Order: sequence, then C-alpha cells, then structure tokens
Amino acid sequence: MPVKVYYLDDEIDLLSVFTDTFESSNVQVSTFDDPEKAIHAVNTTPPDIFFIDYRLPTMTGIDVALRIQVDIPIVLLTADSNVANDPQTKILFKAIFAKPFPVAEMEKFIETHTNKV
Repeated sequence: MPVKVYYLDDEIDLLSVFTDTFESSNVQVSTFDDPEKAIHAVNTTPPDIFFIDYRLPTMTGIDVALRIQVDIPIVLLTADSNVANDPQTKILFKAIFAKPFPVAEMEKFIETHTNKV
C-alpha cells in the first residue's frame, strides 16, 4: 500500500513539481491549492504525511497546522529562513525544509516517518 502524502501550496507550478518529484509506486501524492479544502481532507481522510507551504494567501502554514485534528507528521516548507526560528514551528512541525525542495532530505523524511517506502 503506498504512502499517502498531501501537499498544500498556493503556487500551482510547485504542486506539479512536488507531484512529479515524489510520486511513485510507493508514494501517492494529493495536492491542494486551497487551505480550507486541505484542512478538510486531512481531518477526514488523513494522509501519512502532510507538507504545508508557509506563505498562503489567506493564512500561514502555522494557521493550517493549528487546525489539524489528527496525529500525523506535519512538515513546513518555506523560503523564509526566519520562520524556522519561531518556537511555535518547532512544536507544530515534525520538520521544516527550505525551498527549493531538498529532494533527498524529503525522500528520507518520507521513508523514515512511514516505514512503507
């Protein structure tokens, strides 16, 4: 059974890049460009891992993470290096990765936190 990974980002091009990069026979990727739809999907059909972009038009990745009601690894992706220093991010997120995607590190994270890949 493949690992279910969700990714939320308002940049449509990055959703495609994420899918092209990480989807395989072992990893099933679902992407979202709307925070409300992503939050609903995570809370009703939880993935194995949820990746969230920090800067979204209507809220931040922190705001999204605070609304997740299931216990899954949540990962923040950001181009803003100051976000990683926020104490709240260390509590909410299992990991924080800088954009552009550090592919090898993210693949290792998926493998380590699901034991399915």
